[in-house]
Amino acid sequence: MLTITAGNGDRSFVDLRKGCEVALSDSGLNEKNLEFLPYCTACHRDLFYSFRKGDTDKRQLAFIGVRL
Repeated sequence: MLTITAGNGDRSFVDLRKGCEVALSDSGLNEKNLEFLPYCTACHRDLFYSFRKGDTDKRQLAFIGVRL
């Protein structure tokens, strides 16, 4: 189930991690094969830049790997 939380005013927040988990599980991937890292780009600026925190001069890369 996708989680949407009301924010201030007309803002809403979607749990993207849970959305990915549901989509992958619905497509047949066993949940025991999923691994999520506990890092947030906004909270861990020492590890990542964050566009949301004003680091607009850099780019970010995301990837999904399949272990065979």
